Amino acid sequence: RDVYNEAQELIARWQLELEDVARLEKARSLASQGTVNDLTAAISEVQLIATNNPRAREARQEMGRWRDQVETIEDRPYLDRAEQIAINEDISSLQIAIAEANQIRSGRALHSEARKKIRLWTAKIEQIQDQPYLDQAKALADSGDLTTAISEAKKIASSGRALSDEAQSSINNWQEQLRAKDN
Repeated sequence: RDVYNEAQELIARWQLELEDVARLEKARSLASQGTVNDLTAAISEVQLIATNNPRAREARQEMGRWRDQVETIEDRPYLDRAEQIAINEDISSLQIAIAEANQIRSGRALHSEARKKIRLWTAKIEQIQDQPYLDQAKALADSGDLTTAISEAKKIASSGRALSDEAQSSINNWQEQLRAKDN
């Protein structure tokens, strides 16, 4: 019959789909254990599902989720250790914490979280380093030496570092005071 070949193709396709549904369920069962080995085995299992299979998209989504879980399990200790080290909030500790968090490579599940922490710790280092200079400029301004205060604060304002906005704000204030004095 003329539909026989078409029926045979459909049967073969359905059998493949049933096998892939079983693979997907087996992979989900493996992944439910939550260990790196089990998640890796689950990923290997769903990789056997053909890309032209109707379940392929679902399998790829699960695989992505499981990869994220594996990366999180592997990288969380780096971030936890970095946060522990950073608690002291001194320059040395913050630099070590940054080095620890930098071990989480780009494209990994925790990379954006690590980048946020690194930016925060870098800003703290800059603040620790620059605060004495800004305080000195403020002391100069308080003693009436606005021109020297502005000159000192400009070094921080032009740096683009953590205290640059605060320094620029102080400069603007002192320049306004100088203009008022001149007027």
